[in-house]
Amino acid sequence: MKKLGYEDGKTLFVAGYDWRKMETDEWRNDVRELIEKAVNLTGKKAVLFTHSMGCPFSYIFLMSQTIEWRQKYIQHYVPVSPPWIGTNIIPYIMITKKMLNVTVEPFASLGGVMRFLEGPYILTPSTFYNPDTIIAKTNLGLYTAKNQSLLLERVGVKNAEAIIQHIQKQLYGFKFEHPGIPVTSIWSTGAKTVGQFNWHKDSDIGVKEPIPEFIEGDCLVPHDSLVYADKIWKSGPYANITEGIPIPKTNHGTILTSKITIAYINEVACDSE
Repeated sequence: MKKLGYEDGKTLFVAGYDWRKMETDEWRNDVRELIEKAVNLTGKKAVLFTHSMGCPFSYIFLMSQTIEWRQKYIQHYVPVSPPWIGTNIIPYIMITKKMLNVTVEPFASLGGVMRFLEGPYILTPSTFYNPDTIIAKTNLGLYTAKNQSLLLERVGVKNAEAIIQHIQKQLYGFKFEHPGIPVTSIWSTGAKTVGQFNWHKDSDIGVKEPIPEFIEGDCLVPHDSLVYADKIWKSGPYANITEGIPIPKTNHGTILTSKITIAYINEVACDSE
């Protein structure tokens, strides 16, 4: 964005968040003040561009504001690589304590740490919208989204069910209501992504690494999760201001530097009132 001429604090504003935790009232107030400041400074509505975990965080932020505020200050909402109903890669990482074949620190150790952080649980497979999603299989049966807490508790996560329900309720409590402003979701296609993972023996859980099975997605988020909100919004009353852009030959990370992604964000920013 800077290469296109955007400047920090003038036309480009970053609303960082502590991904280890869930949103707080203080954070939401800070973001609202930042957006209002940006709009008052530039005289144009803001384009809210978010990526990955930032998508559910930004959606919760938007839906915590009145629709009048959203329509006054936000020109366009652009969630990129949105994990709307979670991803099996999160329980996989928590169980194996590593991100597949990633060996570079600090990412290689994230799995063990993520078990004990609040924020990442918003990315676990949805117990509200897709409870029968298969996460893991052993010779004794299945673990699905609705009983994933049993699997996590077997590897040392205490009170997993209470944590998942508490965290996910903050996102799914809005029932994927459309934010009432123009929305364009952008996601990758064609990258293999962890679907379910299996153990030959149930007793191997926590002892041996599971065997992953791969499905369509963007390397980290499965296709169904990437497009979930887009499908709902396109069938609702705001379908005329809802768009989805799949980008092939990209993945969860490289989509951020895709010429298509950058060009689109710049286009809607230049069209901002």
